[in-house]
Amino acid sequence: MNRSSMIALPLAALLASGCQTTYDPTRPPSSTRRVGETQTLETRRLNQRDLEEFAVELADSLIESGRLVPFDDNGPPVVYVSKFINEGGRGTMHIDRHRLFNRVLEALNRSGTAYTYVEDDPAIEAARQQAAAEGKPFPGPDYTIVLRLYEDVASVGNITQFQYILQMQVTAIRGPRPGLMVWSEEREIAKHAPRGGAIGP
Repeated sequence: MNRSSMIALPLAALLASGCQTTYDPTRPPSSTRRVGETQTLETRRLNQRDLEEFAVELADSLIESGRLVPFDDNGPPVVYVSKFINEGGRGTMHIDRHRLFNRVLEALNRSGTAYTYVEDDPAIEAARQQAAAEGKPFPGPDYTIVLRLYEDVASVGNITQFQYILQMQVTAIRGPRPGLMVWSEEREIAKHAPRGGAIGP
């Protein structure tokens, strides 16, 4: 069963209940790593704030998991926030990936769990060039983080529901099993609009 068919049933339930939200923040996390119930909102457009809040939640969950372990005696591991992959469609609009990255960096740095950087950070590039000029190695990452955004669409009657899934994947670059994913989790949000209606504001 694909993602689109999976969200048709919850959409039908939404219509039967008069399009009221069914999100209950007191319910326990899903055992499938898709944490929390899908939040259904009246607004038609996925916005930047939605994703930034999810990015912080995912970063906090990663910290609590204890999966970011150092591979040497030089302190916390180095984490490279490498990519944001937008696999959504017309409902996602423009996403500012730098703001998403910053939310993840802030959470990791604040916790003291890891040293962090992004590839296009001018300070990192300057430090890399200085290390090269001095013949010194620049520390590579112990882990990389990739954020992926998915979009599913389902229609029931005259209502179209757009379900968005933000996933965080963490891969080890060093250590005993380099190249293997060590942690993954996602958050969902659903928004609906009259069928054929615009997703934009």
